Amino acid sequence: MNSNLSNVWPVTVKKSWMALLFAGLFTLAGCGGGGSSEASLNNDLPSPVPGGVDDDGVTPGQNGQPPADTDELALLPKVTVSERQFADPNVLLTLDGTVEAAEGAEIVRTLWVQVSGPTVEIPSPLSLRNLILMPDTNTAVQLEFRLVALDSEDRINSATTSVLVKPVPTFVKVIGGVFNEADGVATFTIRLNAASTTPVSVAYITQDGTADSETDYIFTSGEVVFEPGDVMKEVAVALIDDTVIEDSESFSLRVTAINGEETHANVGIAIIRNGAEPQLTQELAFSDSGPVTIYLDDEYTNPFNTEVPSPGTGDIMYSSSNTDVATVDANGMVTGVGLGEAQITATKLADDMYLSASASYDIQVISRGTAPEVTILLPDNVTIEPDEAVSIELGATLDLFGVAVDEEDGSLPTQAQIDESSATGQPITSLTWESDLDGFLGNGDALDINTLSMGTHVITYSATDSDDNTGTSSVRVLVGNIAVESLVSMQTSSTYCPDVEDVDNCYDAFNMIDSDLSTAPGGQTSWTHAENEFPSDINLFWSSATINTVDIYSTEGFVVTDYDILDSGEVLLESVRGNTEVYRSHPITETLTSQLTIRVLAGSVEEPEFGRINQVVVFGESESFSSAGAVMPPEVTE
Repeated sequence: MNSNLSNVWPVTVKKSWMALLFAGLFTLAGCGGGGSSEASLNNDLPSPVPGGVDDDGVTPGQNGQPPADTDELALLPKVTVSERQFADPNVLLTLDGTVEAAEGAEIVRTLWVQVSGPTVEIPSPLSLRNLILMPDTNTAVQLEFRLVALDSEDRINSATTSVLVKPVPTFVKVIGGVFNEADGVATFTIRLNAASTTPVSVAYITQDGTADSETDYIFTSGEVVFEPGDVMKEVAVALIDDTVIEDSESFSLRVTAINGEETHANVGIAIIRNGAEPQLTQELAFSDSGPVTIYLDDEYTNPFNTEVPSPGTGDIMYSSSNTDVATVDANGMVTGVGLGEAQITATKLADDMYLSASASYDIQVISRGTAPEVTILLPDNVTIEPDEAVSIELGATLDLFGVAVDEEDGSLPTQAQIDESSATGQPITSLTWESDLDGFLGNGDALDINTLSMGTHVITYSATDSDDNTGTSSVRVLVGNIAVESLVSMQTSSTYCPDVEDVDNCYDAFNMIDSDLSTAPGGQTSWTHAENEFPSDINLFWSSATINTVDIYSTEGFVVTDYDILDSGEVLLESVRGNTEVYRSHPITETLTSQLTIRVLAGSVEEPEFGRINQVVVFGESESFSSAGAVMPPEVTE
């Protein structure tokens, strides 16, 4: 069999464990195989919906009673068990499962029961994980086990798994069992597969498993002799009954039989059950009993109160009454995902000794409010457009001003007010400047700095209000860019004008040195040459310049593919072929020159007749050209 679970129905029962057991057996039927619980909607089956519940169990309802609908099924606990297993007789296997309650509920009880096959003992039926000893059998048999879960809303569900036990012929075997620690003895049966006509000597010795011969049982070894006709002997091993609270444990008896010149070995397992059904109570409590308040998107962990005794070893499961407000993971970490209130519950499942326990706390998720609106300005309140960069020479002073307005706090204070607020213990409002290249730059609403390193900086102004909401604004600063109108003179081979009568629509060369880093297409942002004019040169002139990096911003959707970069002596500094990047930086060996040439050799894949470039950034130091800022008249081509 390989189905998971059939005939699953929601039921309501009294919170009596006997009632739960009978409810599980009456309302939940299944067959071998592992997996998650599933539902069947077969109305021809005898109704598993109980007609009533009394002290003796569950009374089934009338045949044909309608099953649960889809919405009811979705509320049942989710029960998952291990896949089907295969085993030899007299070996240990693990029954393992997981349970999860639906939203707004929690698991309060779990129970392992055997459905079919030769009876085996489940040492800790209330625990999710159990070691079980396979039966001694001479024929192949299948055992089926069901894990049943009850939630706090009295809803039951289950899943079923199976074990196929197939015997292997052996001359001698050992049969163990499950033994109560309090009984003081574990008895192993040594059995021959057939009576011998001559004496058979069998040596035996105990071996530790999870049980220890120093503390859990008495080490035992010896020899038994099977006289002709004998097939069975018993070996008793003394158990140590103590007051230590512990889970079920196991040890083994290994035998070696000598039959003439042949030697045969086998191992039997004993499980020591350290108590009957759990009777002891335990408590569970959170360090903060609540209510707890967190902000939206925050994470929060409420540890358990270590002063409250909770000695059981059962698994701890967490649930949230409203997962639209707060979710909780398997470790108890709560995340605020929506505004509102929820209850977080932890349930410690029962083990061999202790009954289950649970604890809850209320949590409220609130908004931090709105983040400040932040703007960066140049001196004289000059605004900076989104694609516009600020170019300064290396060592020059950069002056920027930050404006931050908060809906709740109004205009945010300066650094002096921050210090005062910190001294008085009031909420601190933070105003900071940072560079992605140089790190922290300063506090306050103004930045005045002349020590920025060379390169393209993204400078970010951050403002944090009293509710810890942060707003940011950023600007790109080109430190050491000498390809600007005030420092460079330019000449191009040609400039494309769609209409020679309207030069305002020409793809002007000035677009390449205006510090606008937009890669948008069009004559307002880019330059291109006359149609099919290759090679086409862009020449930049200084009296003298030391350059180390050339950045080229091409046009989105029309990326120039092939170009060279040369110095004043036509020395090749960089050669690019098959380019696909709209922005490309070219670090070069530091070069002293008075001219830089970008030679466009091919256009874009989409438009091969034109090579478009939006911006050229040259990092270095220069002496201004005598006619700096004047672009030599290009050839205007239609």
